[in-house]
Amino acid sequence: MRDALIRRRFGAPPMTIAHPPAPMRAPGLQLVDGATDDGLDAVVSALRTLVAGGRKLESERKLALTLDVKRHQLRRALQTLRASG
Repeated sequence: MRDALIRRRFGAPPMTIAHPPAPMRAPGLQLVDGATDDGLDAVVSALRTLVAGGRKLESERKLALTLDVKRHQLRRALQTLRASG
């Protein structure tokens, strides 16, 4: 009875929202477990693999989704890659 009174006064409880599926990681690119510096080494090695493939890199947003990292981590990895040559 009390639940019915609460529902009439405040409405039904909010429905749970399903989260969208996580983006798929590119095949053949695996981040190294146990990498140091917030995974920077792993992101740099994955970027080297992509560059070695000879194709043009995608946009920053797409790369971040592909590698499953945040954009600022990707920027730091790109800076490291540029500095190393």
